[in-house]
Amino acid sequence: MDRWIWENKEKRAAEENRQTISNVRLYDGEDKTAYDQGALTVSTHRLLWSDGNRSIEMPLKCITKVESHGAKFTKSAKVILTLSKPPHAQTPGPTSDSKYDYIKLSFVKGGHQDAEASIRTCLNEKRWEKGVIAVQNKSSSLMGGGLVRIERQIESSRINADQSLNTAFKDIDNLMVKGKEMVALAEGIAHKLSDVKLMVMRL
Repeated sequence: MDRWIWENKEKRAAEENRQTISNVRLYDGEDKTAYDQGALTVSTHRLLWSDGNRSIEMPLKCITKVESHGAKFTKSAKVILTLSKPPHAQTPGPTSDSKYDYIKLSFVKGGHQDAEASIRTCLNEKRWEKGVIAVQNKSSSLMGGGLVRIERQIESSRINADQSLNTAFKDIDNLMVKGKEMVALAEGIAHKLSDVKLMVMRL
């Protein structure tokens, strides 16, 4: 039971629930546990068990082997899961230690074959690995897209600045031309005034 941890309500990237079966009892190896008559959900990333008051989960990557035993007389059908060693930095769960390297899922009212098939399919798919890759690719894509967007903004700003400078220089050229025209006009008026003054003085 030391591979089970308290449920994280947040769904994983690309996670999908495949199967939910009620009336499932959990065994720690050969030992019965207090986790009885709960609903077992098989997702692409983990196993989840809940009785409404307690909810625990176990990552599928912990499972190394899947077996099943059919119902016999008074014994219910079981799926046996062999597990890898728990990580050193284990997330808190129902227990922090177990003498077994396997657990049993006891199906009181059937459904063990469907559960086993779903677990095997999800283990083969390894969707939890693809989800990590997809997130990494998405992050890379967003970063790349951000850089492209920044480059485009810089280029657009440069083009706008060039256009503004060109317009400003054209305005200056126009002002210089008009200024020359005004100077020539003023000089012409000055000459005419001088001529008028001479004419007055002669009278």
